[in-house]
Amino acid sequence: MPAGVKPGLLAMVVVIGAAGLVGLWVQPRAGVVLSALALGGGFGLLRACSLATAGRVCGLRVGVPGAWRLFVEGSLVEVMSWPGKVWADAYRVAGLGRPRAGAMTALLLWRASSTAGSLGVLAALGGRAAMGRAGNTTLAVAMLVVGLVLLSLRDRRLVPRVGAVAALTPLGAAGTLCDVAGATVLAWGLIGVDPLWFAEAYIALASAAAASTLPLGVGPLDLGLWALLVLYSGASPREAAGVVAAYRLTGPITTLGMGVVSMTLRSRLVGKSDKSSQSAHMARGACGPKPVLSPAPPKYDKTVS
Repeated sequence: MPAGVKPGLLAMVVVIGAAGLVGLWVQPRAGVVLSALALGGGFGLLRACSLATAGRVCGLRVGVPGAWRLFVEGSLVEVMSWPGKVWADAYRVAGLGRPRAGAMTALLLWRASSTAGSLGVLAALGGRAAMGRAGNTTLAVAMLVVGLVLLSLRDRRLVPRVGAVAALTPLGAAGTLCDVAGATVLAWGLIGVDPLWFAEAYIALASAAAASTLPLGVGPLDLGLWALLVLYSGASPREAAGVVAAYRLTGPITTLGMGVVSMTLRSRLVGKSDKSSQSAHMARGACGPKPVLSPAPPKYDKTVS
């Protein structure tokens, strides 16, 4: 990674968090939006930590900055292609490096632990109602599916991979909590919705939207949140639309913007590197030793005197 990327990521997190705290103190409504923005940044950072950890478990040399780049750029690929999730995961596998089998396994572990963490959060939030029983049942089924997928790999590293899923699940749950908290802060801070009720309903809607092939759940998630706020919380259609728009701006759209910036900077760095290597090659050709030319063979006159 280029020098300065790690300090830049850390500075981004610190600045966003500080801006959120200052906004809460100065202007409550602006503070709510800035806090949601900080939580959205935390969601991306935790997903990157989980992807980097999965890569290291599979013997890949990938750090958190590189994993963060793959996460945000993969989100951009997901929006620009269909089916988006398939192409986004293929892009991330290519970016994780070689061996390809290890990269695919790392992505599988990352997806499995993120799903398990999300379902665990759903079960914890819905423990007071029927959704809690449904969440616990879904979590058990999901872990069974993960186990079957791992068994299908059929190699001797099955136990480490099961342990990796168990170790990565808390990171997946923490990332899901950041995402849920960002949306809940907006709904609670802007229109006064019950936060626990909204968080429970949001994660159920987000899990259902994630199962679709639509990029970032665009459409089902937005319409579901809008209908939820209008029909069950008493919000006006305009207020509900404002909450949904604020969620998209502070979460997915911010992630997509980071993906655009990352791809642009990386393409420029690669272009400069190619130009410098080409210039160095040309300089070596100009200043290198001249080729030694052998003298031409003598010409013999074939005419007979």
